[in-house]
Amino acid sequence: MNIKNESFRIILCIVMSLFVVLNIYTGSNIYLWIFFTIVCLGLVIDSTEHKIEYLIYFIPWVYTLKFHFTGFSLYVPMSALYVAVCIIYLLLWHNREITKGLILSYSVFAIYAITIPLFGEHTLTTTLGFLLNYTSILFAAILVRDEKAFGRYINIYALGLVSSSLVRLIGFVVPNINNYITAMTSVDTVVAGARIHTRFAGLDLDPNYFALQVLIAIACLLVKIYYDQDGNKLSIVLLILLTVFGLLSLSKMYIIMLIFLIVLTLASFFRNNMKAALKFLGSVLACVGAALYFTYDFLYEAFLVRFVGSGVTASAITTGRIEVWNNFIHAILNNPKLLYVGAGFGSGYFNMCAHNMYLTALYYMGIIGIVIILIFLGNLIKILQLNVAGQNKFRLVDVNTIPLFVLLITNLSLDSFIMDYFPIHLLLVIFALGYQSNPPENYQRGDIYNEILRQADDNMVNWNE
Repeated sequence: MNIKNESFRIILCIVMSLFVVLNIYTGSNIYLWIFFTIVCLGLVIDSTEHKIEYLIYFIPWVYTLKFHFTGFSLYVPMSALYVAVCIIYLLLWHNREITKGLILSYSVFAIYAITIPLFGEHTLTTTLGFLLNYTSILFAAILVRDEKAFGRYINIYALGLVSSSLVRLIGFVVPNINNYITAMTSVDTVVAGARIHTRFAGLDLDPNYFALQVLIAIACLLVKIYYDQDGNKLSIVLLILLTVFGLLSLSKMYIIMLIFLIVLTLASFFRNNMKAALKFLGSVLACVGAALYFTYDFLYEAFLVRFVGSGVTASAITTGRIEVWNNFIHAILNNPKLLYVGAGFGSGYFNMCAHNMYLTALYYMGIIGIVIILIFLGNLIKILQLNVAGQNKFRLVDVNTIPLFVLLITNLSLDSFIMDYFPIHLLLVIFALGYQSNPPENYQRGDIYNEILRQADDNMVNWNE
């Protein structure tokens, strides 16, 4: 069976998410079992290039895919099944381009990630979960063959983020859902004047990390909208909704990055497409005007407290992150093992976060580990260049680089490096860097190699049936 209709796959994901909502509302795990059964069927019977879309859609739901708050997420066995099915496919129909450099770099990365934690008090399951996420995007890069896959992937990711946000929004007026979510995590509030404002976090545990996910989605949607002339209605609606949800997070980082994102987008659009730039500028002004008109008192009051309520010192502006950064820097520099090798994922200090991706990565992976990861990601980009037609020449100020800048800058104050969704963000950013509206002139979509790939997928579908 091959789910060829993209709209049907989207509807299927929404239906599956409804079972998760029913589990949240009723507390009956039978609905979560139904969800898990359906998503497993999708991971098995759908075509190889589309299987990853189920993982992408449900990554914003990861904390609710649990039988118990303290239990592991069903996202882990979902990812494991995806990897297992991909391995079987490659063993039976080995027709994908896999470079020796990719195999070697991944093997070194996997061995390093597993070995380092063995030298201390570590939890191996956490390490394996970390490695599993990167293994998933490895197979996604190997099995992709369509230059338009990025458009599907970012739409499905944004849709998963919007749907999870709508569930949280509904939860404010539905006690059962609200009780579940507040029990799942602590509620972050802002006191402004005589009112208490709850910071919106969707189904995430932290409003700042929710805002980060929103910013990545917005940046990637902008790339898609810029290049795709048709079929952008859904992308535009998702972008507008996510912009609003991001504002509700009351995140200082979100406001700063949103302004930066708008300026960078305008600069890129004016450089490449004046008409698109004017449309984008008009849309931004309209959205800002509407937001100020309807929510001026709420947003102005809340963000004023967020930015200057605790003073204007460096520590206050960074919400105490300066002290945390200094502590991590001193701990790393004073311990050669941490500096060069790292503590290893799954360590007893896994919950320690530097609120800075670069310091966190250095703490857990060390200089050697970071170099190994970068080499692995470099080979991942190369395999996408082989499998996907669209490849733009890298330019510093360009629409395609906006998601990369968002990822790198936002994580100066956050550390999504240890989060489950970070590899998905990396996959989307790598896709965005090479995305373009049309494939190169010398690329023929009907050549023998790609016809073989199509036939292999058909064989896989028949085998599944």
